[in-house]
Amino acid sequence: MNQRSFNVMYMAYLEHSVRYYEQDVSLISDELYDRLCKALLRHWHSFNHSLKHLTDVSALQAGSGYHLTGRPELHRVRSMIAYYGNQTFLEALTKETP
Repeated sequence: MNQRSFNVMYMAYLEHSVRYYEQDVSLISDELYDRLCKALLRHWHSFNHSLKHLTDVSALQAGSGYHLTGRPELHRVRSMIAYYGNQTFLEALTKETP
């Protein structure tokens, strides 16, 4: 996988952590979230992301994003969630324009 793919996966992790732990909304299954955490964990040292410092290996091992709750650094993630509503970031990125 390339750097961009890992960045997209990490943004999905941040998005769904904020949705679940702050907004009590789940747009993906627990199984998919766990798979996402495991994939990030496997490649943790292989990618960089400007917000990577907010997460550590123990959170991914636990399959949790609870530690992100209320972090002010995630204001852009919250703004994107408000903008896209019930559409995930990935859906918005891949949506075809008419």
